[in-house]
Amino acid sequence: MHFDNAPVTTDRFVTHVSTVPATAGQTVGLFLREVVLPATLRQDAPHVVIMVHGGFATSVVAYDLQYKDYSFMAALAAAGFDVFALSHTGYAPSPQPLMDDPCNVDREFQPELIPHVLKDAAPARYPYKLVSSQSEWDELATIVDFVRKLRNVQRVSFVGWSTGTPRAGGFSARNPARV
Repeated sequence: MHFDNAPVTTDRFVTHVSTVPATAGQTVGLFLREVVLPATLRQDAPHVVIMVHGGFATSVVAYDLQYKDYSFMAALAAAGFDVFALSHTGYAPSPQPLMDDPCNVDREFQPELIPHVLKDAAPARYPYKLVSSQSEWDELATIVDFVRKLRNVQRVSFVGWSTGTPRAGGFSARNPARV
């Protein structure tokens, strides 16, 4: 049983065809958390916010920390917003391709792994950047379109923190009719 003043959290994996070079063309699931009040779900045109995390923490840590009153998502939901937070590729629980291979750790950090994880320093098996601005904008496009359809709205708002700001800002500049 839910009360109108108690936020409801829903976690989803939204289907996306990856443009990340390591997984290009593969169907992946992008993690998307929603926090909303039941009363907001009954609105015809809810105010929708998508939160975009920075470079060092997943969306849940950045925006929905379950400690005291530290959840920014819960605060916005209490103010009547339908709030979503995406975790991009490379951040749990979204896909983290090739990140489990210790050889792909930057060479300057590999000594920390020797001898417990690696025998010796080793060349990277995937010596490229994992994502690009374009692949992150492609992920945002999938999430924005999913949320617009889910909530029957034409436009969404973004909150970006740290590296999430240029992610959201670049997408917004290219897609002003959707944001």
